[in-house]
Amino acid sequence: MSKTQKQEKQRSKPQLNFHQLSDYKELLDLFNEAIFIKNAEGNIVFANEKFCSQLGYTFDEISGSSGYQFLRKGIPYKTVQEKEKLRKKGVSDTYELEVVNKNGEPLWFRISGRPFFDGEGIFVGVIAFMTNITKQRNAESELRKSKEEFESLVNLRTRELTTANSKLTSEIKERKLAQIALKNSEKQFREIFNNSPDAIFLEDLNGNILDVNDEACKMYGKKREDFVGKNIATLTPTTQIEAMETRQPLLAKGEMNVFESLALTSSGEVLPIEVKVSKFTYNAKPALLLNVRDISSRIKSQHLLHKLNVELENKVQERTKDLESANKTLRISENLYRQIARNIPRSAIFVFDKNLRYLLAEGNLIGFISLNRELIEGKSIYELFTDDQLKEVEHIYKWAIDGISGSYELEQDQLVYQINYLPIRNNEGDVIYGMLMVMDITDLKKIQLKLEEQTTELKRSNEELERFAYIASHDLQGPLRTISSYLQLLESRYGDRLQGDGKEFIDFSVAGAKRMQRLIQDLLNYSRINTRPKPFTNVNLNDVTQIVLKNIESHIASKNVELQIGNLPTVFGDSNQLMQLFQNLIDNAIKFVKDRNPKVIVNVEDHQKEWLFVIRDNGIGIEQEFKEKIFHIFQRLHSEADFPGTGIGLAICKKIVHLHGGEIWFESEPGYGTAFFFTISKNLTKPKK
Repeated sequence: MSKTQKQEKQRSKPQLNFHQLSDYKELLDLFNEAIFIKNAEGNIVFANEKFCSQLGYTFDEISGSSGYQFLRKGIPYKTVQEKEKLRKKGVSDTYELEVVNKNGEPLWFRISGRPFFDGEGIFVGVIAFMTNITKQRNAESELRKSKEEFESLVNLRTRELTTANSKLTSEIKERKLAQIALKNSEKQFREIFNNSPDAIFLEDLNGNILDVNDEACKMYGKKREDFVGKNIATLTPTTQIEAMETRQPLLAKGEMNVFESLALTSSGEVLPIEVKVSKFTYNAKPALLLNVRDISSRIKSQHLLHKLNVELENKVQERTKDLESANKTLRISENLYRQIARNIPRSAIFVFDKNLRYLLAEGNLIGFISLNRELIEGKSIYELFTDDQLKEVEHIYKWAIDGISGSYELEQDQLVYQINYLPIRNNEGDVIYGMLMVMDITDLKKIQLKLEEQTTELKRSNEELERFAYIASHDLQGPLRTISSYLQLLESRYGDRLQGDGKEFIDFSVAGAKRMQRLIQDLLNYSRINTRPKPFTNVNLNDVTQIVLKNIESHIASKNVELQIGNLPTVFGDSNQLMQLFQNLIDNAIKFVKDRNPKVIVNVEDHQKEWLFVIRDNGIGIEQEFKEKIFHIFQRLHSEADFPGTGIGLAICKKIVHLHGGEIWFESEPGYGTAFFFTISKNLTKPKK
């Protein structure tokens, strides 16, 4: 295969989408190690929170960079570039590197790099685990400094003793001083040795342990005397002994500085470890200093990351299938969308993907409110709109892609458009595309405006009718009282002279006049509700119901009523209207009962925005077919002989409830009783129009 063919093949291979690692960001942020990922071009595409916090950068500041800005001044880029070349060849290794954080402070990291390859072996990136070893390196530096001071002091004392044989007394004195200095230096060395965060072993060139620090005892669960004199190979599982023995000569020659192995603790637990080896002089003899670190968390992280990588690859495949399915669905639906758009007068439909690129533009408004379809489809809004236009519309497109739907109106060139934005979802409910539907609603707005004008005129006409009804009913009361009075006077003076039908006619006339008076009074009350409103105040409904019971006391007594009224709230409203409301409903509950003693129950429920009242009775009930009719003025369901009344009471109740921001309705079972429900708003500041 030629080089060109190989390149073409590599371009055609699927690439891992490292951006999807953001799905696991919360999990990767829990790692104690800094983690970063580079793509095949060497640019950082992911970094966990530990990485960002230790280096002092936000992810946005380092995303897409090479990471060379972290290198300490004086370290050539070539050092890191050689490592990157090894990654592309499939080599994983561990090395130490000094970097600087954002504040210029030096930091040391032990970096373990691992390459990524796709299913066909093509290099797609690298992941690195970074362990902060700044404290360890500082401790090692102090250790070396102490060792050098110790050796320098020994050499100095030796030279002085060689040249000063003639001064024995002075020599003894100086030797004592040297011994004190040596003890102080060794004490300093011991403090650093024992306070190291890593387990440290001192061994001779054959692997025999000379000394260990406290951290080593803690890691292996043993005492210092359990180590000294033993060979280092005995601290590994039997499967690792041969490898350790083979490795020992390489360590002694300095040909191996870092390696990974397994540690066997006293409890039988096997720990993965990383060992860093450096030459050392101990008791004037060559020795090896081993820094041992438990890397269990790193191994777990690598295993977890491998698992995540597999899951990521599976997700990429799933997303690819979803995209293919979505494209197929779109192709099937495209003709449908086009047909819909073509058949809706004065409209346009736009379908766009998550990159806000138009996939479809159709409708008879296309070309009138936008460019022609051929110039829109395949282009994104960023190619078609100016910067000023984008400020106005970009968020609308993004809302649709984010799963938000809504609409707004736009006036342009004396025309009004309604613009609806909505998401298009697949069978699983995931948003795959967005849609804009534009409709010319100019004619509809004109009709709406005309309707509003007619509504205003109707409201004005109704108000005039109410004023007329008030005036008419008020003025009719005088003549009607005169007629009624003279009929009664005629009956009292000449009743004994009237024979047969004459007396009956007078009785009918008097009764009719009284009914007319009640009707006019109710009509007057109805018209007063709107024409003479009072300012709203706080009204205690317990006090209101007590007045109501006093007003209908004789009615209650005559019917032997069982009445139960719960504790009622204080509301904001018109006290007279509320008294009339309760009196009408309670009086009706008593009136419409036959063949039994009336039972009336008044209760209330506290809702978030309103009070819900219910007045129940055990009366004759109401058929559901009359659920609207009974609230109309002058509507009666029974004859005057059966149940006297004017047919205005419930119409008055409905108007009062409406003025208090509520609704009224009933539930009934004929023959068993009725429950009237009504609400009163908690948010009123004045009567509702």
